[in-house]
Amino acid sequence: MDSSLLFWIGLAAIVLYLILLNKGIKAGVERRFKAKVHEIEREKAQALATIETQKQLVAQMYSEFSKSHVGGRRWLISLIVEALAARDDQTVQSLTRKARPAYRAADEVKRVKGEKRVLAERAKHLEYPL
Repeated sequence: MDSSLLFWIGLAAIVLYLILLNKGIKAGVERRFKAKVHEIEREKAQALATIETQKQLVAQMYSEFSKSHVGGRRWLISLIVEALAARDDQTVQSLTRKARPAYRAADEVKRVKGEKRVLAERAKHLEYPL
């Protein structure tokens, strides 16, 4: 075989290898992009659901306070306690989603969240006497 022929065959093999490598990289990038788009769409749906829930809460608060001040106050206190519990839920999520998940700490936060909920509700009732 001629050395120039071997050179061209080798060059063709390298070009083919680079083309296939580029296609593999492109496929991986496209796969990750689609996964990220799906995740963003899911988060968007969750955000829209949260907005709808908040609209319902405002309407419910208005109706509760329209009925009676005491009932509205109880309902508002329970809403405040729910908001405090949401912070604990966020802490649990951050503990379980970090690079080195802390599952025991997340379980402890969940356990304490229940106790805090009861104590916070009692404290809010006592904080704002009629």
